[in-house]
This record gives sequence, structure tokens and C-alpha cells, in this order.
Amino acid sequence: MKTKSLGKGLRALIPEDPFSQENGAVTEIEVARIESNPMQPRRDFPSESLQELTESIVRDGILQPLVVRSKGRGYQLVVGERRLRAAKMAGLERVPAKIFADLDDNRMLELALVENLQREDLNPIDLANGLQELTDRFKFTQEQVAEKIGKQRATVTNLLRLLRLPKEIQNSVRSGELSMGHARALLAVEDPKVQKALFRQTMARRLSVRRIEQLIQKIGAEPAQTKTPKPGSVFVARTEDRLRTLLGTQVRIKHRSKGGVIEIEYYSDEDLERLIELFDSTDKDS
Repeated sequence: MKTKSLGKGLRALIPEDPFSQENGAVTEIEVARIESNPMQPRRDFPSESLQELTESIVRDGILQPLVVRSKGRGYQLVVGERRLRAAKMAGLERVPAKIFADLDDNRMLELALVENLQREDLNPIDLANGLQELTDRFKFTQEQVAEKIGKQRATVTNLLRLLRLPKEIQNSVRSGELSMGHARALLAVEDPKVQKALFRQTMARRLSVRRIEQLIQKIGAEPAQTKTPKPGSVFVARTEDRLRTLLGTQVRIKHRSKGGVIEIEYYSDEDLERLIELFDSTDKDS
């Protein structure tokens, strides 16, 4: 039976070893002598996932050795941060590890990044940051990065685009509150303020990806009249843009010689309630 028949699930548990070409012996070393990798690409370590891994280690032991490099009288972790943390939680004094004596900082970071980026459980933002690190530090092209981690170039491109989003939205994607699909939909808007307004509306109203796309189309729709600008129309246009950003919807100002009319669009009863709540909160703040 060919390896491919094992399926994606098992390959995710036993990924291709990026250290197969490196020289290194597997032995048991003391947990207390291992220091964490200061260039660890992974930033998110959910407690529930760590607890599950700890229980697995207590039951079955560590199935895949850690990778370390020699440092002074001890060792520095290259990959295996989750396994090391879970081993400590399980109370292990020694763990199996593959030891390398001559890894420089660049090679260490490259191997750590590639090994982590191959894993299926890395959140999209940490994954995107790791991809960016590979392109910046090692001057890899997107094609080279895609080849190294076994993904399509388009996947790499879409992940890197997530880093254009405001930090508030990135953090929501990292925690799993906002899906990759929702984040990609928000990228259709260039203005960060509009992105934030749509994001907050999405979280408050649990909007679908399709609904976000519809709102963006509404906001981006051009007014029916496109006549030659008149004196004062630049100010009106800028004011419309500011209101669209603040309200997260289409706004039109019909300016007259004295006063005028502001038209604010809403697209459902829930959307109208959102606008009313927004006005209420603004009134309370004042």
C-alpha cells in the first residue's frame, strides 16, 4: 500500500521530516538542560491543545523526538516547543531528542520555520508571519517558499495578504474567532478604518462571508450622478467617505445652498438596529 493512501489526517500527525538530510543522533536528554528557541515561529499555544498532548505523552510517550542544538553545557531547542511544554506538564525528566552540534542561527531559523509551517495546526497569522520571515530573511521567492512547505503558490500569496489587515483583525484570526474566509473578504477593502468597521459589524452580527461581500459592494457603489464637481463638492465627498468609514455603510450627502440631506443606507432590520445602537452609543459618549 502506498504512503499516500494513509490520507491527509495521518500525514498531518507524522509530517515529512525536514531534518532527514541533517546529521544528528537521537538520544535521551534532561528536560532541565533544554532552553526554548528564541526564534520560535509559533506564538499561540492553546491550553486545551497542550493538555491533550500532555495526556497523549503520559499514555504513549513522545513519538517524535525533539530537535535541539548543542549550546554550552546544555541544549537549545530547534523544533518541538509544544512537545517540550507538554513533557514538562507531564512531569518527564528526560525526552528523546535529535542533537546537532553545528547549526548556525540562520540554518536553525530556516529549519524551525519550515518544520512549523508544514504542520496543519498552525493558525493562519502565525503561518503568514513565518512565511514573511522566510521571504525577508532568506530572500526566498513565493515559489520557493511554497515548494519548501509543500503548499500552492496561491496559498502562500493569500496567507501573506492577511498581514495587510489591522492588528485587531489579525488577532481575531489568530484566536480562531474570525475565519480565514471572512478575513480574505475584508481584504477587498483598502481603507483600514472601513475594514475595522466591517469587522466589528461581522463579529457583532455574526455575518457570513457572502454578507460581507454584499456590504462591500454596497459601500463601494458609485452614486448614480457623476456630474462635473461644483464648488464645495470636495468637502462633501470627503465627508461622505468619513461617514462611510464610521458607519460601515453607504452614505450620500445632497448639498444645497442652505443645508442639505444625508442619506444613510441599511440592508436589513438587523443592520438598521446596528446603526441605531451606534448612534445611541455616540450620544452616550458625548
